[in-house]
Amino acid sequence: MLTIFNGMAVLVIRILFIFVAYYILRKVNWRKLFTERNYYVANYLCILTSLALGHLAGSFFITIIELLQTLLLSSFL
Repeated sequence: MLTIFNGMAVLVIRILFIFVAYYILRKVNWRKLFTERNYYVANYLCILTSLALGHLAGSFFITIIELLQTLLLSSFL
């Protein structure tokens, strides 16, 4: 039961960070990087970049949480 809870927590954290990265990257003026003809590519770039940054930030956050759990459990046991 604990592994199911941990797996769901990891999934929720990563999805949350992906949405946060998407909302931040949505504010970038992509028209400066792309022409009007290739502007649709900017939407895909924004989505792929938010997936990469969200996954990276979520993994970092999850690693910090796991390290703190290990540290706290080893010091109290």
